[in-house]
Amino acid sequence: MMKYCPNCQAEVGGTFEYCPLCQNELVYKFDAGADANQETLENESDSHSDREHLEESDSAIALSSILQDPYFPDCSKLKTQSFWYKLQLFIMCAATFICFAIDFLITYDRDIHWSLIVLLWVVGFQILLNKLIKRHSLPSYFVFYIAFYIGVLLLPTAYYLEFFTFCVNYILPCICMVALVLNFIFCMLDKTGNAMVYMLCNVLIGVLPSIIMIAIYGMAPLFWIICMITTVVSIFALVIFVGPKVRNEIIKRLNI
Repeated sequence: MMKYCPNCQAEVGGTFEYCPLCQNELVYKFDAGADANQETLENESDSHSDREHLEESDSAIALSSILQDPYFPDCSKLKTQSFWYKLQLFIMCAATFICFAIDFLITYDRDIHWSLIVLLWVVGFQILLNKLIKRHSLPSYFVFYIAFYIGVLLLPTAYYLEFFTFCVNYILPCICMVALVLNFIFCMLDKTGNAMVYMLCNVLIGVLPSIIMIAIYGMAPLFWIICMITTVVSIFALVIFVGPKVRNEIIKRLNI
C-alpha cells in the first residue's frame, strides 16, 4: 500500500500525510498485484502492528504540522521582489539616458560631461545591489561592501570633477573610520563569528594607506593618521576581548 498524490500524480513513501511538492493531502493507493501472504502476516501481528501504527501516526502528525508551512519559497514574494528590482532598474536607466540627453544634446559645449559620472554611479550601484541581494544579510557584509564601493566610485569621480586631493585626504578616511566602528560593533555582537573576516579586511584598509603614504612621502594626512589610530585601538580591543576568534579566523583564512 503506497500513498499517492492525485495532484502531482506521484507516489510518496514514508509517513507523509501531505505531498512534499504541492502540500496536497495524500491518498492511499492499493497495489492490485500485492502478495496476499503479506496481508496475512500483517493481520497476525495486530498488537505489534498497532503499536507501530501509533508511533507512525504520532510522527505523521508532527510531520504534517511541519509540512503545512510552505517548503518552497513563496512565489508571490519572489515576484514582488523581482518587480521592485526591475522598477528601480528602469528608473535608473531612464534617468541615465535623460542625463546623457541633457548633457550632450542641450549643453554639448561643456568640457566636463557630468553624465559620465552619473553612468559610473548607476553601474556601480547596480553591481553593488546585485551583490547584496544574492548574498546573506549579515550587517558587517553590507557595511564593508557599501563602504568599499563608495570609496572606489569616489576616486574617479573626484579625479574627474577635480577634488581628488580633498577626497583622498578627508572623505575616504572618514568613510573607513565609520565602517570600522560599525564593523567593530557588529563583530562584538555577532555570535557566529562570520563578521570577523569583514572586520579584519576593514583593519587592513584602515592601516595600509597610512603606511604607504608615510613610506612614500614621509608623512600622512591628519585624517588618515586618526584612522590608523582608530584601527590600532580596535585591534587591541579585538585581541583582548575576542582574541581566540581573531586567531581562528586568521588560521581559517590563511589555511594554516
